[in-house]
Amino acid sequence: MKTHLAHFLPAALAVMPVVLQGSVLKISSESSVRLATEVEANYSTSHLYIDEVAGDSLPVTIFFDPQAVNIATCEIYTNLNRRARAQLDADGDGIEDGIKPVNGSTITAGDDSHYFKAYTMAPVSGGYQLTLPASKTGAYRLTARYRVTGEPAGTWHYYNDESAGGSLKRDHCLVVSPKKARDIILYEINPLTILAEGTLPSQRGTFADLANGLGAGHAPRFSLDYVKSLGANTLWFQPIHPNGIDGRQVDPATSQPFEVGSPYAVKNFFEVMPLMAKSFTPGGTPASNDTPAGRAQAMAEFQSFAASADAAGVDVMLDAPFNHTSYDTELAAVVPPLPKSVCPSAASSVS
Repeated sequence: MKTHLAHFLPAALAVMPVVLQGSVLKISSESSVRLATEVEANYSTSHLYIDEVAGDSLPVTIFFDPQAVNIATCEIYTNLNRRARAQLDADGDGIEDGIKPVNGSTITAGDDSHYFKAYTMAPVSGGYQLTLPASKTGAYRLTARYRVTGEPAGTWHYYNDESAGGSLKRDHCLVVSPKKARDIILYEINPLTILAEGTLPSQRGTFADLANGLGAGHAPRFSLDYVKSLGANTLWFQPIHPNGIDGRQVDPATSQPFEVGSPYAVKNFFEVMPLMAKSFTPGGTPASNDTPAGRAQAMAEFQSFAASADAAGVDVMLDAPFNHTSYDTELAAVVPPLPKSVCPSAASSVS
């Protein structure tokens, strides 16, 4: 929320309205009418909880008083429920719209082809009002805009253009979370260590071990039933992704980088570390322990374990530390660096 939508909107406006005082944008979450507990939108957050799989939806009522005269129309501009469109590049600038949205002033009300969408508000006593459904989990942003009679299409005055307390107003944040998030009791786990029988790669723990145990002759040290007996209902996994080799300290005994490295030096967020697969045979070097075939084996075992956990009534939550990547991260080879105008540091390094 550090950068509000107005940063992507034109600052120069063709015709300035007669503004009486700062506009008012109020949010009433979980209600189809205005509430006495409504909150001012500026840099605030509304939390909603739904069961998206069951088709839940909660109303969010927005009231906007632009505090100006000769208003032609008022609109809400938001990406609520539109997370699936974050990867669009509607303006063809090479940057996903979830990172750098299309200029909002070019999007007309009802246009459903963008990451953000504009909705026309209805006039009510004292201002304008709109109720939107929150039906998909995610973190979203919302602002309001209006146009004065006689102004050309595409000319908008945004809530974010105004100052409050010496700073420009910011978007309202709508955080829509799964209902079960309110009842999570976590058990943190690392598949490589919890059932490990020694320090060698061949003695590591794996997803198959977590699902099925170590077998005959081994003490039953961990099981999904054990997790539930503790009162926990969610397994929180430390990063399970392949991690980088570049930058690791060297093991003087082998002259190779230490294995297995840090789980927070992530190489690829879309794969699973081969060593976490019981079916994977470790090699003698870190490089030999990270192969495409091994990643596929590990993904299959993870998916099988996740299915077993689901059947047992235990949820799985992955630690995805997107601010932690290795020096040899594979994403750097896939995604071109952002231009400095968007992210000044990204053009010089990916870390």
